[in-house]
Amino acid sequence: MTPRHDIKTVRAQALELHKRLIDQARVRYEVAHGRVGPGEMLRIVTFDPDFAWLRPLTQAILAIDDRLDLPELTHADAAAVRLQLEQALGHADASPKTVIARA
Repeated sequence: MTPRHDIKTVRAQALELHKRLIDQARVRYEVAHGRVGPGEMLRIVTFDPDFAWLRPLTQAILAIDDRLDLPELTHADAAAVRLQLEQALGHADASPKTVIARA
């Protein structure tokens, strides 16, 4: 596999995890605060202090997108992406796929 393919695979896993986490958090939020629309949920996820825990993962995904814009990617780039996601998830031994399985 190429580094670009590896990075795209990890990005897809991270996006799936991100979506699952938001979906679960949304349910809990709506139980406490009432139903919210998609635009309002985006604002809440972006700015509400109760969702600060999600921002490192969001920022890591955005950094992956920036890296994918580079014309050439190396295996070092792929390793850096994995490390950034591991740090965002708070586990040196966690992969997005593992965290999804636990979610």
